[in-house]
Parts: sequence; structure tokens; C-alpha cells
Amino acid sequence: MQQHVLLQVSVYPREVQPENPNSYRARKREFFRLQRERKKARQEGTILPPQLVLASADDASITNPIC
Repeated sequence: MQQHVLLQVSVYPREVQPENPNSYRARKREFFRLQRERKKARQEGTILPPQLVLASADDASITNPIC
């Protein structure tokens, strides 16, 4: 006994919808892409260790406060 499956074929050209950048699929794809890049950078050793940056104010702003 054979079963026949009928496929509906549209006669209209397919209109491609632009993908929503906030969709779950797009966000997940972007997350995995960034994860791959981070992993690759870590393996290559291109990530610099975090460094402390000291912020200093001008001496003029300390000696001449604007109040």
C-alpha cells in the first residue's frame, strides 16, 4: 500500500522577510559567534591580562576649586 503525499507549491515568488535582529535565533547565533571568537583569542594568547589604570586630575583643578 503506497501513500501519496501532496506538497503544496506556491505559484507566487517567495518574499524573503528580513530577520529581526532581536529574535531569539539571531541573539543566540551572535552569542555563539562571540563565544567562538573569545575562545580562539584565548587559545592564541592575544588577550591581555586586565590592568589597573590610575586616573589623575589636573593640579589646577585641585588648587583652584570652582565652588
